[in-house]
Amino acid sequence: KLTTRIFKKYYGQNSESDFCKNYFLTMDEIKSINAMGHTIGWHSYNHCPMSKLSKEEINEDLCKGKNFLKEINNNQNLHISYPYGRLDAIPVKYLSEIKNSNFKYGWTLGYQNDLIKKHSKYRNLLLGRITPNELKNLG
Repeated sequence: KLTTRIFKKYYGQNSESDFCKNYFLTMDEIKSINAMGHTIGWHSYNHCPMSKLSKEEINEDLCKGKNFLKEINNNQNLHISYPYGRLDAIPVKYLSEIKNSNFKYGWTLGYQNDLIKKHSKYRNLLLGRITPNELKNLG
């Protein structure tokens, strides 16, 4: 509601929908990107740290993700990037739910070697990713 009011005040009546049309991908564009070989993944529905969610909330979020991704790639090689990426954002106690929901890979910031050692059967759900700011340090 707040963003709608801000858009209307500063940019006019239809500005929010125009903004979305101009800056967000359509489902056809997402499918096209996927068809080119790029991976399309899930980043959650509510963008909450998943470690703070209940088991029911996690399962609901994962279900929404699977339904969305099914339209794009028929749920092949499901990926999830945990919101906020921090260690405390990883839903360690729900890794089995994520795996049972057929998510094959889970991404977070940094490398979680200690977690991978402790939860080796979920190692694919504890993968680190490199941020753009880290790329300059690799060269």
